[in-house]
Amino acid sequence: MSSTTAGFAPQLAVGQGPPPAHGGDLYRLAVPSTPGAARLARDFVAGLLRDSDHADLADDGRLCVTELVANAHRHTRTAVIHVDAVVGRGRSTVFVTDDRPLMLPAPRAGEKALEQCDGRGLLLLQHLVHAWGVTL
Repeated sequence: MSSTTAGFAPQLAVGQGPPPAHGGDLYRLAVPSTPGAARLARDFVAGLLRDSDHADLADDGRLCVTELVANAHRHTRTAVIHVDAVVGRGRSTVFVTDDRPLMLPAPRAGEKALEQCDGRGLLLLQHLVHAWGVTL
């Protein structure tokens, strides 16, 4: 099982792994690994952030969860992608988990990365969130 976690500013973390112990309400979504999974996940996360007085994080949250779910769909053979979100007062954390990791894309850097048609999503994620990481 692999997991990715991201946190959005003011305190947003994105990642994979068990939900953090920082408190807040836990919400869970399981979607089949299909091309439409990213849309379902981003709408889920954006709705949670808007409804919990974190509307300022909704756009970044949508973008980050879209990247992570799309990567899970594209680079693994998992049947189901899990999205866990812990939404608290000062911190929100989103976990995207697959159960069959095949490849983990690495952020690209440098001039050649700018010429590529893909592979920049994790680089963008690094700039949008407070913290992120991967657990295998």
